[in-house]
Order: sequence, then C-alpha cells, then structure tokens
Amino acid sequence: MNKASQYGIGTFINQLCMCLSENNITIITLNSQVNEITIQHNGKIRRIDIPAINYYDTKNNYIRYYRNLSYIVSIYANKKEANIFILNYYFMHPIIEYLKKHMNDCKIIAVVHFLGWCFPLNGNISKLRKIITTKTKDEEENIIYEEFIQEKRYFNQVDYIICLSKQTEELLSSLYMIEKYKIVKIPNGIKDEYISLNKEERKMLKHKLLFRENDLIILYVGRLDPSKGLDLLISSFYNVTAKLDNAHLIIVGDGDYDTYIKKCFSIRNKITFTGKITKENLYQYYQIADVGVILSYHEQCSFVAIEMMMHKIPLIGSNNLGIKEMISKDLKLFHSEDINSLSQLIIKVLTSSNHHYQTESKEIYKRMYTFKEMKNKYIDFLESI
Repeated sequence: MNKASQYGIGTFINQLCMCLSENNITIITLNSQVNEITIQHNGKIRRIDIPAINYYDTKNNYIRYYRNLSYIVSIYANKKEANIFILNYYFMHPIIEYLKKHMNDCKIIAVVHFLGWCFPLNGNISKLRKIITTKTKDEEENIIYEEFIQEKRYFNQVDYIICLSKQTEELLSSLYMIEKYKIVKIPNGIKDEYISLNKEERKMLKHKLLFRENDLIILYVGRLDPSKGLDLLISSFYNVTAKLDNAHLIIVGDGDYDTYIKKCFSIRNKITFTGKITKENLYQYYQIADVGVILSYHEQCSFVAIEMMMHKIPLIGSNNLGIKEMISKDLKLFHSEDINSLSQLIIKVLTSSNHHYQTESKEIYKRMYTFKEMKNKYIDFLESI
C-alpha cells in the first residue's frame, strides 16, 4: 500500500487488520517518510515501511522498482507458509509476476478501491462503454482507454478480486470480462461506536458546537471537490433556506475553499466550514445532524456513508456508482444533478415528524456494514482459498 487518507484505503487497511488479527499479518507501506527500511511489530501485526526513492519515471525503471520490491518482500516472507498477498493499487501490477516467481504457491488478491476511468469520466459508465467500443479516439479518450486496458490486465493477473460494491462486481464481469469465480464482494464495515443521546444531551451538544436548539442540521463530510457533488448541495441549499429559515449546512473536510465559499456568499451565515477535523469532533457533528448528504459521482463503499448510518442519520445520496446501493429507495436522488429534487428530499426529511428515516438508516448499517459482517466474510473467503 501507499500513504492513504483518513477516509480511504488507510481506514480499510486498519479494518482489515482487525478482521484478520488472529493471523500473522504484514503491512508494507511504500513511500514512507523513513530513511531506511523500518520494521515494527505489534502482536501478530508486522509493519514494514519502505522509504520513498527518486527514480526516472520511465517504463523500465518503473518495472525495475517493483522487481526490486519483490526481492525485498521475499526476504521477509516465510516461504514455507501459505502466503497471501493483498494489493490495494492496480499500478503495482509489475510486482505480481515477480512475487509468483519467488513465492511459488502464493495467492494474490486485488482489492478494488477505485477504478481509474471514474475520475476523468465522473463515473459515467455509458461514456466508458463508448470509448471502449469506438475505434477513433481523441488524446484524452486514448489515455482513459489505455488505463482501462492496464486495469483489465492487472485483474486478469491476480488470483482473486475483492470488490466493495455490487455494481463494481457487475462491471468486472461485464466490462472487464473477468471470470466470476475470481470475484467476491465484501463491503466495508465498521464497529458500532454510536452513543445514544437523550433530548437534553443533544441540546447541550448543539449549544457547545454553537448551534441553536431549533437549528436543522444538514451534514456533508468529504473533500471540497467537484467529483463529490458539493456544488449541487450548495445550490440546493439555497432552495432549502427559502423554505426553512432555521436550516444550517455543515461542511466537513478540506480542499478548494475559495471556490465553494464564493458559491455560499449570500447565505454564508447559514453554512459552517469546519476544515479537516479529528474523528472525535466529527462524531460530535454526527450526533447533532438531522440529515446527511452524499452526492459523489463515484465511490466504492463510502466509510462516511457507513458512519452516518451507524449514527442513525437519514442519508440522501446520488444514484451513482458505489453509492446508490447504500441509500434507501425513498431518499435516493435518481438524477444526480436535479437540484430541485435534492432540495425537496432534504426538506422532506427535515420536516418529517417520525423517526422512520433514522430507524431505516440504522437498519441498513446493521444488515450490511457492521465490522462483524466484514470480518466473517473475509474469514470465510480466505478459508475457502
């Protein structure tokens, strides 16, 4: 793995280690801020940090780097054991050939945390299909196509593929033409850390965070980035405030502040930008939120969505890759850029007089995204291979 963000692959690695804590696990981190290879032990978990190196970014040097990395890995691996390597980035594909050469009976598993074409195409599957099937391509389309082909080659090289969502599972089979026996779906899962607050405790927490008792809190957590659909949320919030004067939008995360602050100019007193905050502080905002909104154009299995559902927050989401299967049918935005429908859904939840949406959100979490569910699926899968 490489250095990863708090709400991304880093979180996944931590959860995976907890799932497999009864086994001997080694985490290899590339591009670490160390001067030499460093090894640390914590129970049955071993961490190997490999320093960043400077090398000319040519194909030969790229392959040579991962070839040398495979030699390093083979030194620290017990070749008498049944070694299983779990890769988290598709651009590590050169290491596969060398691992199989040095570690005869090893199994290599790829986890799909993202698909490269999703970023330039905003997760638009129809556009990808067109690029794949069209013979004449412009420069940008050629880059996307070549990355798709590289991903496909990578998925064919590994022994098994773990995907985090049903739609990705289907794409691997239908678009990438991967044999179904190689694919297993294991969504992310987290331990239930929700602490129930009574009415008075919630009121006190809202005051502590400088909100009024009757403020209706809309919560966004994620990067301040176009791919996250934040501009759509801010635009819809104008409609919400026209109907509900006590609505307040909290935006948690860092990124392009200048762009989004300008979009909020005339309602800036109703929007709070927190920047990047600690998990403890984030969980306080979860405790006071009345509705959460995730409008990403593409995800795999959002930890933020899981955390919100764990906290019984009704979750409004887009009908996009990796998100739509996490959202209740009643709160799913079928047309991602339909600002009027989005504002109507937000108002619908904020003015609801019962706890149906909160209960449903928690039930989705308990049914699909608990740590126990994730752990059992990983153990069952690894024992089956």
